[in-house]
Parts: sequence; C-alpha cells; structure tokens
Amino acid sequence: MKRILVIFAILLIGLFAFNCGEKKKPTGPDLEDPNYYYPVNLDYKWTYVHLDIGCVEGDSFVITAIGRNHRSEGTGWDLVSSVGGDTSFRYQLGDTIFYENNVTYFSPSYKILIRPVKTGTFWKDAFDFEYSIVGFEDLYSYIAGMTYQGCAKIRRTRTGDSRVKYLWWAPQYGRVKEVEYADGDTLNCLQGEELKRLDKTQINP
Repeated sequence: MKRILVIFAILLIGLFAFNCGEKKKPTGPDLEDPNYYYPVNLDYKWTYVHLDIGCVEGDSFVITAIGRNHRSEGTGWDLVSSVGGDTSFRYQLGDTIFYENNVTYFSPSYKILIRPVKTGTFWKDAFDFEYSIVGFEDLYSYIAGMTYQGCAKIRRTRTGDSRVKYLWWAPQYGRVKEVEYADGDTLNCLQGEELKRLDKTQINP
C-alpha cells in the first residue's frame, strides 16, 4: 500500500510539472494571419519611393492611416495618400484583407492578402488578377538601409497580360516592395514602389 501511494505521489508531481511547463510555453505571433503582414493603426505613416523604368529611384510619397471607418464593404482603416490626397480603404472580411483604391469613386476592391499566409496559397480578385504566395525570404532594401526579415513573396499575373508583378509583405511593416516586370523578365523592370520608412507615431487600439 505504501509503495502504491509513493508511485501515485510521483505521478501527481510529474503531471503538475508537465502542466506548469505547458503553461510557460511562449506564444508567438500567428504567422499565417494576414494582419501580421499588414499592421494598421492610427497615424501610421508609410513613406514610399516610386521605382521608375529600370527600377530607378524616383519621387517619394506618403500613405497615412487617419482612422477607422464603417462602410458598406465592412469596417476598416481609411488611408490617405500624399499624391492627390485620395482616400483608400483597407478592410477585412473573414480571413481576407481587401483594399479599395479610392472611396470617392467606389472602385472595386482588391483581395490583397488572405489566410493562410503560407507558400502555395492562391486567390483571384475582382479584376481577374491571380495571386500566389511563392515563398518567404529576407529582403534587403538599400532605400530603407535595412533588411526586412521573413517577407511573404507574392506573384501576381493575369491571363492575356504578359506583365508579372511581385510583392513583398514584411511582418509588422506591410508592403515593403512591389515591382512589375515586362514578360516576366526580372531584368526588365517597368515600375514599382519600395518602402523607405514606417513611422508608428501613435498606438490607439
């Protein structure tokens, strides 16, 4: 009987230690959540640089998050560009993040990121563009002077269009680079954009 009690006590101690160990396990970010790759908050400001033909650095422009809004499409963030002052709208329905270029003209929304953010994920948008996540990579930006770690690399194509666009979305930064190539030739850059800086000037959950 004494031996049984000792064994029982040992089992209880082991179970308790296991449970404690489980509770102490760190919980990291959800790497398949599109919000992890497109963070938005009040007064976030992205400064981009245009990439002209040949991916030559051009003028810069700013996109600023000015607040949350409720529209017929859903609830999301109004974003204002320093070029023309147009207001765009970033919102989420279910596991999909949408982007509407100009709310004044009620332009159709792009599906820009969907769950799961992992290699092989595929989707189409209202413009018949086809997107696929082709992998993850670290992207060095000489414009920003830094390396963006673990970027989701997305390939965008459309039937009948020889142009191919690649987009890089970095965790906690958003879209850090996009480049459009003629005939899929990565040596023939038509245009693009690259993030120079992200200012997170206010946190307002």
